[in-house]
Amino acid sequence: MKPINNKYVFKAYLRFSLCLFFTVSFAVFIFWLFLKTSETEIEQIQHKANAYEKEFTQTVDLVYGFDSIYYYYKLINKPQIDNSLLNNVISTQKVIFKRRLAQMNSKDNVLFNKLVNDLNIFLEVKDSIRSLSEKEEMIRNELIQCLNDNREAVRKASIQEFKPIN
Repeated sequence: MKPINNKYVFKAYLRFSLCLFFTVSFAVFIFWLFLKTSETEIEQIQHKANAYEKEFTQTVDLVYGFDSIYYYYKLINKPQIDNSLLNNVISTQKVIFKRRLAQMNSKDNVLFNKLVNDLNIFLEVKDSIRSLSEKEEMIRNELIQCLNDNREAVRKASIQEFKPIN
C-alpha cells in the first residue's frame, strides 16, 4: 500500500536531499576558500617577516659598522698608534659603510647617512683639539722656560747688587 501523498513525500525528500547536498557543498567550498586564503596570508606574512628580518639584519650590521668606525676614531692621536695608517683604515671602513647604506632603503638609513656625512666634521674637530692641545703644551713649556729664565736673571741681578765692587 502506497500512501496517497507518495509523490509529495518523494518530492520533499528530493528537495531536502538537494538542499542538504548544496548546503554541504557550499560549506566545503567556503572551508576550501578559507584554507586557501589563510595559506596565502601565511605566505604574505612569511614574506614580510623575511623582508623585515633582512632589514633588521642590515640595520644591525650598520650599527656594528658604525661602532667600529667610531672606535677607530677614538684611537686617533693615541701615542701607540700610527695616525696615517689609522686614517687609511677609517676611510676604507667609511667606503664599505657607504656601500652598505646604498644597498638599503633610503628611509631606513637617514640617521646613518647623517652620521657618515658628519664624520669628517668630527675628525676635523678632534684634529683641531689635538693641534690646540699640542700648541697649549708648547706654550706652557715656553712659559715655564721663560719663568725659569726670569728667576735665574733675577737671582743673578740680586747677587750682583749685593757683591762689593773691587
